[in-house]
Amino acid sequence: MFIRGLAGGGLVDGAVPVSDTSYFHGWLLRPAYTFGGGVERSISEQLAVRVNGDYMRTTFFDAAGTTQAQNNLRLTVSFVFRLKQHPRRYSEQVR
Repeated sequence: MFIRGLAGGGLVDGAVPVSDTSYFHGWLLRPAYTFGGGVERSISEQLAVRVNGDYMRTTFFDAAGTTQAQNNLRLTVSFVFRLKQHPRRYSEQVR
């Protein structure tokens, strides 16, 4: 099992239509953070499955050009392939 957190800045790039042929283009830099956790289960010595869950909060701007908070939940499932074999733990070697 593991937990993690990350804080920093979120940079959003966007364009708002001003007329039929022109757009107002801009960037928005605001504080952003995420936290979550997950589990990793080994299938073999070099392959594992990891399940993560995260909550992310940042700010973006909409078509009217106003800033709005954005809250997201993210669930992911990943396959982890280890290029190097992990050494055995001491408790597994003594039997």
